[in-house]
Amino acid sequence: MKIIILTSLFATQLALHCLAGLGPLPEIPAHKFDVTQVVSIFQQKMQKTTNYMVLSVDWYKASEFQPRNANASYSPANDHPDEYSWFVTYACQDEFLAKMLQGNDHRQNRRFNSVNVMRIKDDGQMGVFIGVQ
Repeated sequence: MKIIILTSLFATQLALHCLAGLGPLPEIPAHKFDVTQVVSIFQQKMQKTTNYMVLSVDWYKASEFQPRNANASYSPANDHPDEYSWFVTYACQDEFLAKMLQGNDHRQNRRFNSVNVMRIKDDGQMGVFIGVQ
C-alpha cells in the first residue's frame, strides 16, 4: 500500500512540474541576418583587433538582454530599447586591466581578461549598449 501511495504522489509531482512550464511564447520578430553574417559584421567592426574570442551570439530585445559572461549591468540607453538586435559577447585583452593585474601579481598573465558586448542592429549598424560596473 505504501508503494502505491508513494508512486501516485511521485507521479502527481512530475505531472505538476511538467505543466508549470506551459505559457504563451512572446512575439519574436524574424531577423534579416543569420549568425554567420552577424559574426562577419562583428569582425568588420573590430577592424584591426584580432586578440578576441566570441563567446555567444544572441538575438534579443535590447532592453531585456543581459549577457551571461559579463559582470556588469547593461542598458541600450535611449537607442531603441524595444528593438530586437544581435548581441555578440566576446572576451578580449584589456591592456589597462592587464597592467593593473600584472602590477598586483606578476604571475597574472591572462590572454583574455575582459568580457564585452557589441550590439548589432538588424540593419547591420552598431547600436548603443552601455555596461556599468
